[in-house]
Amino acid sequence: GNVYSTAVQGIAQVEALDESSVLFRFSAPGRMNEEGLIFPIVPEGYTEKLIPMGTGPFAYKSAESMREMQLKRYEGYFEGAAYITDVTVYFVREKAAVLQCFETTRTNLMQTDYFEWGAYVNQKNLTVHAYDSYEAVYLEFNENSSFGAVYSNREKTAYAVDAVRVLRDAYWGKGEVTETLIRPASWYKEGATKHYGYNAEKAKNMEAKGTSQVRLLYHAQDPVLSTAVETIRQQLEASGLTVTLVTSGSYDIALRRGSMTLMDAAKAMGDTGILSSAATDAQIKAAVVQLDAMMNESLRFYNLFFLTQATVTGYGLHGNMQPSDWNAYGGAENLYSEEAKRS
Repeated sequence: GNVYSTAVQGIAQVEALDESSVLFRFSAPGRMNEEGLIFPIVPEGYTEKLIPMGTGPFAYKSAESMREMQLKRYEGYFEGAAYITDVTVYFVREKAAVLQCFETTRTNLMQTDYFEWGAYVNQKNLTVHAYDSYEAVYLEFNENSSFGAVYSNREKTAYAVDAVRVLRDAYWGKGEVTETLIRPASWYKEGATKHYGYNAEKAKNMEAKGTSQVRLLYHAQDPVLSTAVETIRQQLEASGLTVTLVTSGSYDIALRRGSMTLMDAAKAMGDTGILSSAATDAQIKAAVVQLDAMMNESLRFYNLFFLTQATVTGYGLHGNMQPSDWNAYGGAENLYSEEAKRS
């Protein structure tokens, strides 16, 4: 009956085999069953819904609903007690409020869903801790439109777009260019995919079939997309297309930003069995190679790049962090303040 209850809903039965072995029987097969067991260890009888429980470097102290939460150092942390004794977490709804808290030094640790490299990368009193994310910027073709339905038109688009230039213009070059929505350097994929690559001359020589009029959809409020779309428009028009930018309604190509899981990718390709039948790491890697090839061959999506995100420390906070896409505050226990440094 607590906040972690959903993590064990897929378990049908648990049996202790001996003093050190436990057998889990799940209600349905699925390779995510084991990952679902990754949640904090909680004591028997714990039913509190609001107070978090875990085994991390900081423990819950108090909270004021929708305003802030106080954490204290957990002295029994298995890797050794953190340097910082107390942490205040502020709850804010708006991105602008997060930035304001950090820039006015009310806070000295920040992570946002979109990191503005230009605002922070050269400030000497700040440290930018970068990490690879699953957040991608990609093109989605509308296969129900006269332009998007033609495979050669999609190829023409892929050759026309210089993803390296788009990344540089829209995001300070902070990311990794790859052509499918399966992130490179993951444990299940080695290296970036390159099947098409920027080739302006080839794109220009390919005749658009059906129509050369393209409606390019994008989200105008997204700072990455609103910059990227202008570079993409110029490149598509250089290939001979006439591009109209739209923010709603019908479209031929959509410029999107988001993440796609392996199962999402399999669903998009119409073959979920390719992953659900994979049980071992080797089988998963083989399935990903096949899935990667399917995405390249179908060209329903053409990925441009994955964003490099960052967590920022500053204003009296020092030390190295190891943030990641699954834990933006990884290594926070290694941080220390000026006061801690002097003591």
